[in-house]
Amino acid sequence: MLKTRALLALAATILLSGCAGNQSGNQPENQYSKFYRPDTVTPYVLNAPFTGTPQVVSSSGDLKADSLKLYIDGYGPIGQSAFNGKLEAQDDALKQAIALHASHVIVQSKYPATQSGVTAITTPATTPDSDQWYDQVATFFAPIARTGLGVFLNDVPENQRQQIGSSSGLLVTAVRRGSPASGVDILPGDVILSIDGGMIASGRDAARLIKSGTGGIENITIWRQGVQKTIDVNVPASW
Repeated sequence: MLKTRALLALAATILLSGCAGNQSGNQPENQYSKFYRPDTVTPYVLNAPFTGTPQVVSSSGDLKADSLKLYIDGYGPIGQSAFNGKLEAQDDALKQAIALHASHVIVQSKYPATQSGVTAITTPATTPDSDQWYDQVATFFAPIARTGLGVFLNDVPENQRQQIGSSSGLLVTAVRRGSPASGVDILPGDVILSIDGGMIASGRDAARLIKSGTGGIENITIWRQGVQKTIDVNVPASW
């Protein structure tokens, strides 16, 4: 939970530290491997290692939105590679995905279009200038365990907190398919205020209050479009 800020911060940190030059020898080093950093800030609980063929996901240019789409289908980010240099082969990103047992990888390459002053973002479907140096980011995803409530939570915007009249609560930004939350129509945009009477202000609060280890009925209070409502949710040990 609260993955978005950690994910974007990880990308920025890695990119600042990674500058890829040409490698000597006939077998240049895989830059996606060299500059890979795992997500150790807020790691997901993963399923068994993925052993299939990783899928390259075309980037929309909005990593947050792309990550939420994958979360809905049950995949979470496990780490990123970020560096600046000549365009690396997409196959190298796939090789790193295989080494990580990742199921999906989002590959982004961008460079400044100096004449127009805008940034061009390339995806695997485009063919940019091979002599240009690019900021390159690959975000790797793996199947995550089917436990807990099945929601992706972020901080509530300040203006919305004023409407709610509380400093507690977390904003639902995505709901996993087939999860306990989807079964009781918890929706993106809802604010979860409390679980079994315990107020929540962080992802850790929510994880502590959810009985996902043993299963059970959770009494969840949400705020939706100005109205508070309480929902009973059955959260089994796994689903």
